[in-house]
Amino acid sequence: MTQIGPQIQTDRSGHNCIALPRFQYRVVQTLRTVGSLSRTELAEYLECFRALISSTVKDLVYRALIEESETTISTGSHRARMLCFNTNFGYVIGSDTGAVSADCTIADFDGLHLVRHAEAIDVSNNPQQVLAQVLETMLA
Repeated sequence: MTQIGPQIQTDRSGHNCIALPRFQYRVVQTLRTVGSLSRTELAEYLECFRALISSTVKDLVYRALIEESETTISTGSHRARMLCFNTNFGYVIGSDTGAVSADCTIADFDGLHLVRHAEAIDVSNNPQQVLAQVLETMLA
């Protein structure tokens, strides 16, 4: 069976992560920070050949990390499709845990906070208990 989407790997700490080759990472970060670009604009921005952009984009679209938008721009003889970072790819859960409280958020891949929550924590609990308490509250 062929897996659709990115290959999820486990890092040394046992956390799930997505490992990208360096150039794919640069493309994703560029689209994330700069915004939508055509293939030609992306090649110019990254100072590389358009053929490299085309093969990289094909793989990243297949992996669902970036999308081709229906919105197009005119480049003279034809209309170019715009590439953009897929903000719906997944979610990030973050927690700032202090001595007496935990401030938590769930955000999309664009950094938009979807859920924010703060709650008091019992400092006598171990870190695993605190994290379980925070996750239970956030995902309820």
